[in-house]
Amino acid sequence: TSWNVDNDIINGPGLGGPLGILNSPALVTVDAEESQGSTIVFENVLGMWERLAPACKKRAVWLIGPGVFRELATMGNIAGSDVLPVFTPANGPLVEGYLSLFARPIIECEFCQVLGKKGDILVCDMSDVVGIDKGKMETETSLQLEFMSDRACIKTRYRFNSCPYTSAPITPFRGGDTVSPYVTLAERAGE
Repeated sequence: TSWNVDNDIINGPGLGGPLGILNSPALVTVDAEESQGSTIVFENVLGMWERLAPACKKRAVWLIGPGVFRELATMGNIAGSDVLPVFTPANGPLVEGYLSLFARPIIECEFCQVLGKKGDILVCDMSDVVGIDKGKMETETSLQLEFMSDRACIKTRYRFNSCPYTSAPITPFRGGDTVSPYVTLAERAGE
């Protein structure tokens, strides 16, 4: 059940159930760089960080899907003739026990998309997601349905709903690109 709840928080369609971050109208999608293939480059994560609402930066986490860790671990920022590492797990401090990027935790998440798809990397403020459950988990058992085969049937019911609190991207007071508590990278074409 917790697997379903976690998946719904990220991917929920919102049609009679939880609305996930990736389907939220408040989601900001950062465009890929020209001809970058399905990879993730420094300009992508920099652009995502810039579009994260300033008030959310102190609570933000990076959620990454399958195949993204290698991209972050080998990413560099070209400064003049030097290539500076962006992600330095061996030399950098852990944030709350996690590897970090821009001093915010990186959490590998099976509910994010695979490398190259929209939603393979997100930076988001999870405190902006509202969840509610109705009552406690209910479990029922029936021996009658499978009586002849010596099996029991167990049914579990948990009523849960969630949605992102912010309903649209935010226009900064002084103007500029919209920002949001939820930012992802656009789908990239394979090489």
